[in-house]
Amino acid sequence: KASLPATILAVYVCLLASVAVIGLVVQQMRTTRASQYAPAMIPLRKAFGCIANASWTLIEGDKSEDAFREHLQHSLQFLAETFSLVTGAPCRASIKMTFAQASGVGDAVDIRVYTLCRSHEDDSDDPASSYDRVDNNTDFRQVFEDNAAYFFCNNLPAELEKGYQNSHWTPQVIQSRSFKYRTTIVWPISRARARMDGPVGRKREVIGFLCVDNQAVNSFNETY
Repeated sequence: KASLPATILAVYVCLLASVAVIGLVVQQMRTTRASQYAPAMIPLRKAFGCIANASWTLIEGDKSEDAFREHLQHSLQFLAETFSLVTGAPCRASIKMTFAQASGVGDAVDIRVYTLCRSHEDDSDDPASSYDRVDNNTDFRQVFEDNAAYFFCNNLPAELEKGYQNSHWTPQVIQSRSFKYRTTIVWPISRARARMDGPVGRKREVIGFLCVDNQAVNSFNETY
């Protein structure tokens, strides 16, 4: 029979080896991710260039809405490529705009969103002809109503039990687990309220959202 000290030593060595292996795996993941930052700067730079072209079209160009959307779509394609390189998972990007619509109850209005442009033409969700209520979507609601700096979630299906809402996740989608994305980041597109009348503490007017998502859970990193 092995002595107690020998057993303790064996357990300790096994535990130490396990921790070392886990540490190496985590370090490798970090190194692999960090190694993609430099290559990702190339499509990111192109994305900013396309935004500049879109702005020029409206300000100095022929003011063509079709040309503007084309430049905007190219920008979103490069942005999606940037996040795909960093995360190692195919990402999508879209821009959604807000508008107010009478709710039919007195003077109350519903704030809704529609898709202005997206990175992939073959995406079937959120067609430009449909509208979604901000109140029915946790990500938009937290940014628009709760004044959050952004919405970040690395596992959306897991948040369903905590009250996460998505107007495109029907009971059938949830039951079949046929989610078109499982992680997302949503940023506000806003302008300052410095010269506008608005609620105290709200220093911005959210006019839209920039959204990036993909299928792989835990693929985004909130810090970098």
